Amino acid sequence: MMFRPILVITLVILLLHEGNTGPWVAQCPVTNYSEWSKLGPYCVKYFQQPVPFGQAEMKCRGEAPDSHLISIHDGETNNGVQILTGSGNAMVWIGGMRLPNNGNFVWTDGSKWDYTNWVPGQPDGNGDCVQINWNSPGMWDDVQCWSRLGYICAFKMQG
Repeated sequence: MMFRPILVITLVILLLHEGNTGPWVAQCPVTNYSEWSKLGPYCVKYFQQPVPFGQAEMKCRGEAPDSHLISIHDGETNNGVQILTGSGNAMVWIGGMRLPNNGNFVWTDGSKWDYTNWVPGQPDGNGDCVQINWNSPGMWDDVQCWSRLGYICAFKMQG
């Protein structure tokens, strides 16, 4: 029977993959941050307690040195955020906000705004802060900053 080896190989592959979130989400290697995850060059942590955007940013700054709400610079990081939030079922704050003087979006950590994943038709001007997982997993929306959401903090690993 030719099907038996193929079936066994397929099962082994599935068992090896089960529970593996891939190379982009692992335990943070920085001392004293074992409860945080590694996501690309960042250590990140998802906090489920809903708070307004400004309070989330301040809480992040108190959690770890140089920590801010997460900035997202590529699709892999965007997908990693979905993994952290339970496959993208929870709407959470990310570090994007609109500047009042010119309407441009910036990241709270000061990094370059070089990637977006807006829901079609967004941003629509209904808010100045950015949430992820709105309408569908991984998609972004501009929302009122006083809205209460969970949040993801991040700090860049030194090295």
